Amino acid sequence: MRWLAVALLAGSMAAAADARPLAVGQASVQKVAQPDLATLKAAYDRDPADTRAAIDYVTGVLRAGQPELARPVLYAMLARPSALPSSVAAEAWFQMGHVHLNAQEYEEAVACWDTVVRNHRGSDRASGSAINAASVLLQVLGDPDRAFARLTVGLRDRTISGPHVELANFLLFQIYVERHDYANARGLLASLPAAGPRHDLIQDVIPVVLWKTGDEAAARRQIEALFNAAGGDGSALNNLAGTLASHGVALDTAIAAAARAIVLAGARHDIWDTYAEALFRSGQIDKAIEAEEKAIALASAQKDQADYRARLARFKAARKPPVSRD
Repeated sequence: MRWLAVALLAGSMAAAADARPLAVGQASVQKVAQPDLATLKAAYDRDPADTRAAIDYVTGVLRAGQPELARPVLYAMLARPSALPSSVAAEAWFQMGHVHLNAQEYEEAVACWDTVVRNHRGSDRASGSAINAASVLLQVLGDPDRAFARLTVGLRDRTISGPHVELANFLLFQIYVERHDYANARGLLASLPAAGPRHDLIQDVIPVVLWKTGDEAAARRQIEALFNAAGGDGSALNNLAGTLASHGVALDTAIAAAARAIVLAGARHDIWDTYAEALFRSGQIDKAIEAEEKAIALASAQKDQADYRARLARFKAARKPPVSRD
């Protein structure tokens, strides 16, 4: 479900300044006019010990897409923690997490947000910090167990609250599906949005959960609707095929969706890889091997080729040896 994790990240990160979405490597979501930033800098320079001026300046430079300017200011603030009111310290650690995030210092970002949760549990930033830490652990560092622990503890002790509860359930839903824990995933469906961008990210997964929890008829209806809605969108067809194939659900539709995607965008190696997996899951091993070899031939990146060759080896290992006539 890698496609879901990547798409989810931008929608689940609370931005440093105003809780708007912030993707990894993206320093801001809204540019601040240069005179505004200059005014904030002047106020900070007049009195660097003024924590409100410091936080306002940090917020401004993060919004302006210059996170490295925030780093020395935050370091100076956090070097004298006893001088900081708790709410200001929480804000400083929260902002420092985003500085590390934009520098791709992911473990450091998680540590900053963990500090907010641990030391400033009642602050306004604790809930967003728990969500941010879990998001980075799950979607960047590939550590669903640590993400799961933060989410479940945060929901249990109400550190995660307000609108962040839906985000937490959304991430937990993804973890449950990844673990093939479909019963718990279905238990969260009622708490997730029934429409909108976040729903669109999981729409291919919902029928899998329904299928795996005994509602095959409803799952079939949703899968058919998704297949028809994809129309001539090769990426949408590939996503649907990949989701169905990876969970071993509606393999006939998975094969049909991947085959249609090939007609639309046959030069894409990832679609051939999806097609190969769907064929393999349906028991058509020889055809799966041919499709995977096509994916390898089309792929240019070494990592893609390595992944596909590993899959090809799995396919070949599953092929039954010819029956001896002796």
